[in-house]
Amino acid sequence: MKLHVEFYSTLRLDLKIKKLEYESESELTVEQLLHRLSLDVNPTIYDKLVRGGQPIKGTNILINGKSFWHLNLLNTPLHDGDKVQIFPPAAGG
Repeated sequence: MKLHVEFYSTLRLDLKIKKLEYESESELTVEQLLHRLSLDVNPTIYDKLVRGGQPIKGTNILINGKSFWHLNLLNTPLHDGDKVQIFPPAAGG
């Protein structure tokens, strides 16, 4: 399956990647995708978004325009052709 993954905000700046096509031989959940991106792209991705097995407050991941907060969070299944937009928690002061 092929996923269209986009990174936003400080995550985009840290990774120096705007978007990528990610291919997997099997379907994945959001959490599995984040683990694989940490292995294949940058080891910090998962830790910037998840702590203690739960999304960090302020993290948002859209799957085809729908927030994972309104789906099944990290257990949301992904399918071939899905567009995944990843927003890290905002920082400010």
